[in-house]
Amino acid sequence: MAPFYPFDIPEDVQQVLEVIFTSDMPWFVGFNSNGDLQVAIQAPHELIVAALVMPKGAITPPAPTIYCPT
Repeated sequence: MAPFYPFDIPEDVQQVLEVIFTSDMPWFVGFNSNGDLQVAIQAPHELIVAALVMPKGAITPPAPTIYCPT
């Protein structure tokens, strides 16, 4: 499994978990058909199966660097 950080969740991801941080935009996490972890900042609402709200003061990882081709 290799993590990828696309801007949008790819089409082959069927379900995502929304991780909500108090100060930043949420992350959407899911696995694609190859088993690769996808972490994005946008996802279709119909794919979200659960949401996790991180409590204030929780230690959180740094935001992913999103690759946006120009």
